[in-house]
Amino acid sequence: MSSRASIVLVTALTMLCVAALATASEDPMAPYYGNTLHQKRSNGTEAWYTFKPDHTYGALNQDGTTYAGTWRINEQGETCIKIPNRATDPCAKFQARHVGDTWDRQMPNGGSEHFILEAGLKPPPAGGKTKEGAQR
Repeated sequence: MSSRASIVLVTALTMLCVAALATASEDPMAPYYGNTLHQKRSNGTEAWYTFKPDHTYGALNQDGTTYAGTWRINEQGETCIKIPNRATDPCAKFQARHVGDTWDRQMPNGGSEHFILEAGLKPPPAGGKTKEGAQR
């Protein structure tokens, strides 16, 4: 390979790496892909969410009920999830996180939520129920 061809190849690979890093840093959901977002609510209930880059997600409630839908980022930069049979999409600001991070959030109804970003995907428990329209 000529030195000119080598320079072109190295330049192209460098540009691809920079583009990949820029894309990952621009996607606030990237740390959530392949991991599980564990939600603990102040009323004692829990849920687990998994997000995919194709803008789909899966959810599991502590009673074993599962559902799936799509997610989007709105004009305010908040992540909104489409929940089957629900009139409005709940939205929240997702910040870049790392596996093992924990944080709290106040809910509009006055309650609170505690979140943990857990490594890997958590399967639903045996015997879990599926809501209409869910795909798991």
